[in-house]
Order: sequence, then C-alpha cells, then structure tokens
Amino acid sequence: MKKILVMMALTLIPMISFGQSVYDRGGSYQGKVESSGKIYDRGGSYKGEVRSDGYIYDRGGSYRGKISNGSFYDRGGSYCGKITSDGKVYDRGGSYKGEVRSDGSVYDRGGSYCGKAQGVPRPTAAVLLFFDFLMP
Repeated sequence: MKKILVMMALTLIPMISFGQSVYDRGGSYQGKVESSGKIYDRGGSYKGEVRSDGYIYDRGGSYRGKISNGSFYDRGGSYCGKITSDGKVYDRGGSYKGEVRSDGSVYDRGGSYCGKAQGVPRPTAAVLLFFDFLMP
C-alpha cells in the first residue's frame, strides 16, 4: 500500500507543479496552464493568467476580463459569451462557437476536433481557444 501511495505521489506532483498541456488538432504542444492559472505558450513565455476569482490578466499584468458563473466579460465589463455546465460555448449573440468536453477535447462549431486541453478547467480552455483573451 505504501508503495502505491508513493507511486501516486510521484505521478501527481509533476502534474501539480508543471501544469496541464494544451495541444492543437495535430497533437503539437501549444503551451501549458499551471494549477495556479498561469498560462505559458509553447516556448515557455508567460502569456497571462486566469485567477481563481475569475479575473483574467495578460502577460503585462493588465486586466483583460473575467469569468463569472460561466459568463465571460471583457475589460470594459461587456458580455462576451458563456460556457454551459456541459462545456458548450456561445458568443455574445448566443451563437454556438464550439465545446470543451469533459476529457479536455475541444471542437469547433462544425464539430471538427481543434485540440486538447486535458486537465485544464473548461472556462480557462474557453478563454484560450474561443475568446482570445490571452493568445493572439
């Protein structure tokens, strides 16, 4: 039993310390999201963060918007869209943009696979992949 616990700890500690990876549709590494919400691109450059209170900041520390109860707001407080509890993402006009599935797979509005953000909270994945708050 002790050996199993040590093996589990050795597996989980790197995940907690180094964050979860984001991949594009071809399986290429695009960056990572740390458990603290800090986001890095594939070259390791800091891009910004989604804090636990839902506030979103870019790499320079400028406020970019927030997530509140599944809704996204830009820096001016204007509604940008939402993510439902089942991962479906809608823009400000209510048009379907795509979805982030429970396994981290991301699909666009046409149902095409876009990539994977496994272990990344769904709202954070939507910030990165649908609302472009932090990645150009």
